[in-house]
Amino acid sequence: MKKIVLNILFLFAVLVCSSQQNAGYKSPDARDPILFEGDHIVYQGKTILLGPKAFFIDGQLSGKEAAKYSHVFNSVNEAAKHLTDGTEASPMVLYIAPSVYWIDNPDDPEIRIPKATGSTPFGLEIKCEWLKFYGLSDYAKNVVLACNRGQTMGAKGNFTMLRISGQGTSAENITFGNYCNIDLVYPLKPELGRQKRGSAIVQAQLVFCDGDKLVARNTRFVSRLNLSPFAGGKRTLFDRCLFESTDDALNGTAVYLNCILKFYSGKPFWGTVGTGAVFLGCDVNSYTRGEQYFTKSKGQVAAVDTRFESETLTYLGWRDIPAKESRNYQFNIQLSGEPVLIGKYHPQSTVDMTGKAVINAYRFIYKDEVIYNTYNLLSGDDNWDPMGIKSLVNLKIKPDGTCVIIPTNTNDEMKEVIVTASTSSGLEAASVVYVTPSILNAPEFSLLPTLKKNKDGRLTLDYKLDMKFRDQSLVNWYRCSDAKGNNPIEIAVSRLNEPKLFYVLSSGDMGYYIMAKVSPKHLRSMTGEPVAVLTAEPVSAIDVKADNNILDVDLKSLSTKYQPEVKPGFWTLDCYAPADTYDWTADNSGDPWYYGGGTDGAINATGLVQANKGARLRYTPVGGKFGDMNMKTGPLYRSVNPYPHHATDLTVLSRFRLKPTDWSFMPNPRQYIISFPTGLK
Repeated sequence: MKKIVLNILFLFAVLVCSSQQNAGYKSPDARDPILFEGDHIVYQGKTILLGPKAFFIDGQLSGKEAAKYSHVFNSVNEAAKHLTDGTEASPMVLYIAPSVYWIDNPDDPEIRIPKATGSTPFGLEIKCEWLKFYGLSDYAKNVVLACNRGQTMGAKGNFTMLRISGQGTSAENITFGNYCNIDLVYPLKPELGRQKRGSAIVQAQLVFCDGDKLVARNTRFVSRLNLSPFAGGKRTLFDRCLFESTDDALNGTAVYLNCILKFYSGKPFWGTVGTGAVFLGCDVNSYTRGEQYFTKSKGQVAAVDTRFESETLTYLGWRDIPAKESRNYQFNIQLSGEPVLIGKYHPQSTVDMTGKAVINAYRFIYKDEVIYNTYNLLSGDDNWDPMGIKSLVNLKIKPDGTCVIIPTNTNDEMKEVIVTASTSSGLEAASVVYVTPSILNAPEFSLLPTLKKNKDGRLTLDYKLDMKFRDQSLVNWYRCSDAKGNNPIEIAVSRLNEPKLFYVLSSGDMGYYIMAKVSPKHLRSMTGEPVAVLTAEPVSAIDVKADNNILDVDLKSLSTKYQPEVKPGFWTLDCYAPADTYDWTADNSGDPWYYGGGTDGAINATGLVQANKGARLRYTPVGGKFGDMNMKTGPLYRSVNPYPHHATDLTVLSRFRLKPTDWSFMPNPRQYIISFPTGLK
């Protein structure tokens, strides 16, 4: 009997002690209370036992208080050190109480740089299978995972708050926010708010993932440029989430279900290559002035029952210039309350699913209720069903069909043919086929090439070819050290099937023999063997009529060969990795530039484009002293997006003029330098 009494007293003492340990705990939000009992929590009537796969995180706890209990922490970063891999049936869950959790210390003045093996600095890197962030609040804005760094603002590179490696990452009732360019406002406890780091919009990213079956529910993703919500996953579902972003921001392999999106610029997706992006029952608020598109690059988008609201839009399209074979899908789309066809300037790129059976791939009616067919869109080959609607859907796989295209082109020029295939349900696909005529032998010279010096300071090239077609010969110009053509350095070329039949002499040519090399060609032939012709004498000062104070450059004919030498009168073309950037190696194994069609933001332009990261284009003038130079571009000297904010392949420059207004201030040597951003590749 005495032993029983002692055991009861001991148990009573333990319970009293436990009660005293937790008596001071106060739930962060009285509207949505949490009961913390040391080894478990009670939330919304559910008791949650804490353990190796269930952590409780509360930012109001001191480190000493949290240390009293197993599986209790006061920061996400500390909890991340103790994770256990979960499974699809039993995930690793972080139960997070309302607060602001800084994944990266905003008060640390040190600049964040990438690791030696990468180009992106991360706030926190996590490796965990089936990890779930669960906010203990119905209000996602109450549980905030935060950082406030971006490219050039507290970081070198595109700072990203989280990198999560593992299958099945998910989040619910959470805000992921990069407050580099937006203010953190936290109404639950205003003193936890913080002003943005700066107003200039830079790449400030959120979450990179590398797994499959990613889900976010009632989750807010807020930043501006390069938002990156669960970017990199194979299949992603966003259910009732909110997004705030500018360009290159959204996840391009995701289904957005009943989401709210706020677009602050014209191209929220960089691209959607892979599964594509699907909007189902979403609301989009656009603050873009003028034209609103979805993508900057390639990929497909589908939008169903989606409502756009804007006071500033004049046009809604898929992409500014969609590929001819591109097909995107829409159903029941409204702009400011009125029906709208997305991409009306390029109607071939839009398939309106109204009245077509293909709409069942995205939505169907079941018992008078609209059901969004997320199972069809996400099931893959493993029947993934994150919304639990599988029993409503019956899929039938039809035999694959193929066709053979037999080209017939009796014309002299290549023809473009768009082949479109469609099913009875309304599903469409298209492919662009280029049909060329038969190839003929290269033409012969009926008159060999000759060079003539003109009084206007130009060399003109003359030759004749035995053919009936328009001349498309390749003509390249070189400076050589002697009349035999030794040590040639390419200085000008013909492009776009237009032979360059003249060359304007400049002070940089003095002392060199000029060689023109002609490779005969017409529109139906391959290129023939080149024939060269040289000036009989080196260029002298009397031959040059161009103003030595003006460098008039037509980049259409400028050689883009790798040329590392720094010599007066020559362009130096190479790639260079500055010491003050993140670690990467300049690649000079190929030509650093090319002249051709632009892509992405410069897709409708033609000009000089960087072929490799860190490409430089420098000119060393001839003379003694130089100074006060200016660069002119305009209608004659046309520049298309020469200083892009983002990627190297947006850089297109067609012509410019450099004019030193005073040659007396700078010592020799001095170079004109055209240097573009290194980009993000």
